[in-house]
Amino acid sequence: MAVYFNVLNSSVWLEPVSSTTIGYYVAGNFNGWQRNSNYKMTSSASGIYTLTTTLSSTTGQYQYKVIDWTGTQVIWYGGSGSNNDYGNIPVKSGNVTFYFNQSVASTNSALGIGDTTKETMHWYFASDINNWGFATMTYIGNGTFAATITRPSTNDFAGGYGYKITPRAAFSTPPASLTQYYFNGSYGGYSGSNGTIIVPQATTVVVYFNVLNSSVKAKAVNIPTSNQVIIAFLDSLNQINLTLNKPVDTSNLSQFSFTVNGQSIPISSVVSANTGGSGISDYLTINLGESLSPSDVASPMVLSISGFATATVYARYVLNNPAFYYSGQLGAIYTPYQTTFRVWSPVSDHVNLLLFSNYDSTTPYATYAMSRNSQGVWSVSVAGNLYGIYYEYQYHRYGQWISAPDIYSHAANPQNTLSEVVDMSQTNPIGWSSDQAIFPSKMTDAIIYEVHVQDFTDNPDSGVLPQYQGTYLGFTQRNTTYDGLPTALDHLKWLGVNYVQLLPIEDYEDPLNPGYNWGYVPYLYMVPEAKYSTTPNNPLNTIEEVKQMIMALHSVGIGVVLDISFSHTSYVTTPYTAAVPYYYYNYNQYGQMTNYSGVGNDLKTGNDMVAKLIIDTLEYWMNQYHVSGFRFDQLYLYNPSTIRQIISSLTAINPEVLLYGEPWPAAGAQFVYDDQRGMHMGMFNGYFRDAITGTAANYSAQGFIDGAPNQNQSEIESGIVGSIPYDSLPNTFASKPDETINYATSHDNYTLWDKINGAEPSWTQAQYIAAQKLGLAIPLLSEGVFFMQGGDEIARTKGGNGNSYNVQGPNEFDWSRLTTFATVDNYVQGLISIRKDHPAFRINSAQIITNNLSFLTTPSGVVGYTINGSAVGDSWSTILVYFNGNTSSQTVSLPFGTWNLVVNPFVASQTTIATVSGSYTLDPLSAYVMYQ
Repeated sequence: MAVYFNVLNSSVWLEPVSSTTIGYYVAGNFNGWQRNSNYKMTSSASGIYTLTTTLSSTTGQYQYKVIDWTGTQVIWYGGSGSNNDYGNIPVKSGNVTFYFNQSVASTNSALGIGDTTKETMHWYFASDINNWGFATMTYIGNGTFAATITRPSTNDFAGGYGYKITPRAAFSTPPASLTQYYFNGSYGGYSGSNGTIIVPQATTVVVYFNVLNSSVKAKAVNIPTSNQVIIAFLDSLNQINLTLNKPVDTSNLSQFSFTVNGQSIPISSVVSANTGGSGISDYLTINLGESLSPSDVASPMVLSISGFATATVYARYVLNNPAFYYSGQLGAIYTPYQTTFRVWSPVSDHVNLLLFSNYDSTTPYATYAMSRNSQGVWSVSVAGNLYGIYYEYQYHRYGQWISAPDIYSHAANPQNTLSEVVDMSQTNPIGWSSDQAIFPSKMTDAIIYEVHVQDFTDNPDSGVLPQYQGTYLGFTQRNTTYDGLPTALDHLKWLGVNYVQLLPIEDYEDPLNPGYNWGYVPYLYMVPEAKYSTTPNNPLNTIEEVKQMIMALHSVGIGVVLDISFSHTSYVTTPYTAAVPYYYYNYNQYGQMTNYSGVGNDLKTGNDMVAKLIIDTLEYWMNQYHVSGFRFDQLYLYNPSTIRQIISSLTAINPEVLLYGEPWPAAGAQFVYDDQRGMHMGMFNGYFRDAITGTAANYSAQGFIDGAPNQNQSEIESGIVGSIPYDSLPNTFASKPDETINYATSHDNYTLWDKINGAEPSWTQAQYIAAQKLGLAIPLLSEGVFFMQGGDEIARTKGGNGNSYNVQGPNEFDWSRLTTFATVDNYVQGLISIRKDHPAFRINSAQIITNNLSFLTTPSGVVGYTINGSAVGDSWSTILVYFNGNTSSQTVSLPFGTWNLVVNPFVASQTTIATVSGSYTLDPLSAYVMYQ
């Protein structure tokens, strides 16, 4: 039996759970997103669920999902996944047939669910073969579309390509959010995950896509008739690793030959790269009889194998040889009298500097040949004052010319095609010389507020001037209000946070989503993103506006942390593959870019000159922009050695620089929980987060605050002590509390308000508010570093959207919620004040926590503990905290003595509300703080 309650008309009804009601249903805005028996799907003989119905023609288009209803846990399947993580699916009005593949959906990778009208939509094939441009697919009948793609013989040297199939202009007015279908395979194979298709050079393939079952296949038209070396890499000065499309006998050395610039190089042995021994293999290691000279990597290196087409050998890991490492400054080094340009490209035999007069110029006004040093750095000095001049590099490597902007750009045009020469001193706003970055005395003092530049002030209710809304300068305006309450910068000051973490403001490029974006597709790391500038066509003014934003935050005592992604770059990899093909990214044995990041590429962060780029970038932002730290996206994909170099370099600038990132143990992970011990690197505490709210990615999952207080109690206690080793608590990954970032939600997945609503859809408004307060009180009153998603203090909602990275509307701050949820806002402000004023909640020693924090015996679903404040000089000598996750009141026995109550479900203050002793009844969904 399921009980239903409608909050709009206060009606209650019961519905039996039986074999007739359990099943798959289509829900959308055509039926109010409700599970309705008229929209139940039926199974066909093939196991595909279908529903044929007529949608009202009064609206041109709708959105929908499929519901898996069992009467207990409801799962929503979207366009390319499950659990509401992926967008709604567009569908036209009229006669419609919906399709759903249950067997695929049950593996959390639901494929396209569609309607027969998709046969009249416009479909396109997109790939990094053509920089993710769209190739038209032609309808050939039976629900199938086809596109013919030819990989050019000259390209960016990737052996495999990522690809997507997407609808465009599907309706008279295209939907704001496009459903994208991700596939993977080679010559006819496919799977339900994003990946690559292997396309040899100059090969033509036909891609087939069936809109009714969302299947994709690729067939080669001109499969090479000759045997091919798929890829060959020079990985040291005396070793080549290669993959063939046909195995050979490695013991027959006479079939192999290798030349450099036409000169034969002896081969000492050929072995299987997998076993290290002789035998039949298609994955080989060739050991050379003599070491090459470092300069040879810029010469033609050709491998010949009897019966195979000759192949170019590309320099890869050999470039990590110390002979190629350059420790000096790269990029455009400006003075008023001359500018020196330096770029690292050891595999090029010629590099030119091209100068342009304007940001939109297509023809250079001057070209200069550059000179190469022994490490592969090309340089040229150009006389005169080049401030504001645009430039790019033209590389000739492996017989091909290609042009690209400077990886070390400090400024670039909005199209990211040209770099710009900058004198950073001329971009300084008034007062910048006296501005300083703000660092905490210790990391546990940080109270971090995460926000996206555009979201924060884009809504007119922010009170920010229209010309500043959604921009860097939106952070600079003072005295903004909504209904008399402070907004924007004044709101942050009032709230009491001391650090703002900005979602990426580094230049990004996303041709698939050219509009609104969170920015996790970086392109030029040292360039600020132009989209948030009031003058996007003036890169130098953009730099000044970023500095003005940072100065404004510093003026109210708030430091700036930058979110940054070195796990991957944009889909468009040209600046990196142009300078040094196969070096900046991680490749498999077939020469394909790996895709652990999910963006189609993974930076090879362990490569020496990649690590240098990372560290130079971070130091640049600290020194030139006065930032206080960095949040590392997908930190788990970083090389541990590079992480140690990052920490060493940045703590040399300031020992308390804020450094933290994502430690998820996912595919390709190199740096996860426990690896950070003693390293001055914080890890997002997903254990604590999921214990508080339920599994983050699962909209309906329950946690301590929203329906499952009993099953999460020990995980809550572990988070309270900062995840340090403490008794037998689980998930104690930290050696010090500053290694855990405690939070309830972040930009990923759902806002706290939405997560609570998803877990408990039938609660009252009062219960939601109580749970919202409790969800923020728990990490605020715990040991470790506190972090919050911006807007949770006003119960921010994104309408249940769990992946809003490219949809502007749901992300905008609705400042009108300041009045609706003033009680939550005031409560969080009070808790922040308590945390800042009382060092007992910010202890940075595991031993002190172990000795002075004690848990109490409590009813199920209640966590209680005391802290010896005297041990850390707190004005409250003993502190008592209770969290009640139950929806019912719970009575506890207070420790001996009289206690001053300062926090209850309604007030968070440092002024005593009441004095209490003996037994005490805790309200449902509540936090309490008392002291002696």
